[in-house]
Amino acid sequence: MTRHAALLVTSLLCSTAPSAFAATSSCNDVFPDRAAAAAFVSQWAADWNRIDIAAVVAHLSDDARMRSPLATRLTGDPVVTGRDAIARYWHSAYGSLSEPNLQVDSFAWDPAICRLNVWWTADTGSGPTRASEFMDFTADGLIHYGEAFYAQ
Repeated sequence: MTRHAALLVTSLLCSTAPSAFAATSSCNDVFPDRAAAAAFVSQWAADWNRIDIAAVVAHLSDDARMRSPLATRLTGDPVVTGRDAIARYWHSAYGSLSEPNLQVDSFAWDPAICRLNVWWTADTGSGPTRASEFMDFTADGLIHYGEAFYAQ
């Protein structure tokens, strides 16, 4: 098993994303329909393709958390906490890329738990990368938790 595959399996087994929603909360205001979710995903991918990390983190809550096997390698911890810390982590991880050519393969929006999952491919420093990344949103439309799973 490659190191990337092992990290992916570890992340899958350790995934514990708490829901930010009580039973009475509604996510319909975040993305009222699939077209609204598609517009967000399209802009998110465009921001990553420009390596506009400021635009990407603008969608995060102040206390957002991001879990990634890459975070473990770069920070020593699989979870990076706080918008500013996540921005620093992403600058360290991706700031040197010039043209990641991130392509969205598919996405799914689950309004029951306010979760957006994006499947993408990109050219990264370690070669072509496939990923599944989910984002949990608050009722006010900010990402409070995200987790990425990578493979090659």
